[in-house]
Amino acid sequence: EKRSFFLENADLFRTDIDVVYSRSIVEPLAGWKLSGRAGNLGLGFLGALDEHPAPSTIGLDYATGESLPGWDAHTIEDQWAFDHLVRARWDTGNGGSVGAIVSDKELVPKALGNRLGGVDAVLPLSQRWKAHAQALYSQTDLEGGAPIHGPAWQVGVSESSERVSFDVSHFGIGEGFRAENGYLEEVGRIGGESQVKLHFRDLGLVRSVEPDVHAGATFDLDAVPT
Repeated sequence: EKRSFFLENADLFRTDIDVVYSRSIVEPLAGWKLSGRAGNLGLGFLGALDEHPAPSTIGLDYATGESLPGWDAHTIEDQWAFDHLVRARWDTGNGGSVGAIVSDKELVPKALGNRLGGVDAVLPLSQRWKAHAQALYSQTDLEGGAPIHGPAWQVGVSESSERVSFDVSHFGIGEGFRAENGYLEEVGRIGGESQVKLHFRDLGLVRSVEPDVHAGATFDLDAVPT
């Protein structure tokens, strides 16, 4: 993203699950935004009228090759989109926070919508350890069919020191979950991820070197590895 309109206070809209991805607003004819901080409270409101919205990033189950219901190229053809995002986050100190997010994307004139809401939190366990969690739920209108809906979640713990940082998390995304203002590659998945990163800083001409090891496993909802 290089558009200054979307870059300002972009960190406020960032969460563990990518339900906000500004490049999903492709060709905005107009945009409106209010964002900032008052003490420990961060608030953000963003809207745009997109002349040429992109189809959903969810259209295929890569493990089985089956097509998935959603907004394909035919659905968004000759459509405009009204995009709205609302975000609030209260910083509790020591890196902790509690937040909520609401996202809405409406196609016109077909009057199809994707709406989601969720909460997230970061809880300091000690000076170095933190727990983090996020829970979401979405509903999406389909052309010529009943709406689809489903949950998504992520929970984990992380540790950070001067030399080493560590993170382990568990996630799940329901088959009917969609985030048309975000970026998702797969749905109908559960799994886990872990990462260990080393930090070497101020190495003469090199400012920093940070090698890391990352491991993850993903399963479909029938517990079959994907």
